Amino acid sequence: MKEKTKIVLADDHPLIRQAVRDYLEQLPDFAVVAEVGRGAELEAVVREHRPGLLLLDLTMEEGFDPPQAVARLREIHPPLKVLVLSAHDETTWVLRMVEAKADGYVIKTEPPHLLDEAMRAVMAGERWFSRKLMQSLASGYWHSEALEPHERRLLQGLADGETLREIASETLMVSERSAYDYLSSAMEKLSAHSRAEAVAKAMRQKVIE
Repeated sequence: MKEKTKIVLADDHPLIRQAVRDYLEQLPDFAVVAEVGRGAELEAVVREHRPGLLLLDLTMEEGFDPPQAVARLREIHPPLKVLVLSAHDETTWVLRMVEAKADGYVIKTEPPHLLDEAMRAVMAGERWFSRKLMQSLASGYWHSEALEPHERRLLQGLADGETLREIASETLMVSERSAYDYLSSAMEKLSAHSRAEAVAKAMRQKVIE
């Protein structure tokens, strides 16, 4: 028998946690092993249960920083997949979690079957973001062919967490000034106003991973 994927629910609203748990209990491939109502509890729970998937709300107690939490939890348990489950659909939040390398992002107003779809996708090694979020991020559609190979390598490096200086010296073998020029060119082609937005749009078009 196939082993069920262990899930940790992180949300500061007990009613939300109960509703999500009730839905997940109907699915044969997933098992909720723990719930937390505060971000500060996550580290201990992940250490104890070693879950395959974390369903993460973004706004829990004051001072909770989701991107930092994701980075720390991945240090503790590298195989962990992180699927954001949030009411926030603002581009700023989405881009922050893209930069943090969350595996997906589901808006709480989505129908339940899309949560199931998202969980299965991320556990299969894919990334899954609500269509509404993708439409927002991809406003000003662009053709991936417009990006030069060195611009793609630069964006991939940023997505992998490298600094611009590291990409310039170790990947592109150019000056940091040239790397800045490449980045500016890529951002213009993507109609992006920040590095994070450029990376998110490149991911959306599957130009980078």
